[in-house]
Amino acid sequence: PATSSEGSETSSLSLSPPFALSIAISSTDIIACSTASGHIWVGYGGSRGLPASQGKRKSRKWDGLKTEFGLWIQAGNGPIVGVAFLPQNERMLVSLSLGGELTCFEIPDVWSPRAEATKQWNVPAKRIVKATTIVAENNCVLICGVSSKARGIMELLTLPA
Repeated sequence: PATSSEGSETSSLSLSPPFALSIAISSTDIIACSTASGHIWVGYGGSRGLPASQGKRKSRKWDGLKTEFGLWIQAGNGPIVGVAFLPQNERMLVSLSLGGELTCFEIPDVWSPRAEATKQWNVPAKRIVKATTIVAENNCVLICGVSSKARGIMELLTLPA
């Protein structure tokens, strides 16, 4: 599997510290945080438990950063500079590596101690050599970065089916 639980050791060696580089929050309050060490933490502590049809909602503290309700994904060997939930299916989480590689993971709807994410596809950028940001909309992903000629560049990619 592409994941490890929070308490498990991973076999990869990282030369980067695990600093947070980007975050994304789904419409159901699941948070994804990418790190410089190539990991993504997916937190379920803030996900909504009450259906919208129950009328008046009680306000409560958002607990999305509770580490006991999360899972770790080994997404790459270097920094993951961006993450985004796909709007048409928020169980799909797309990550962007510093080198411009897009990877899509299917994440569980709800957290469980045995929750795992599965890698769905992987697509390299065509002209970007150093990626900086990602935006997902409909069936497309826009990535921005720098080309081999040190010029700013954007690539619009249609997502694989």
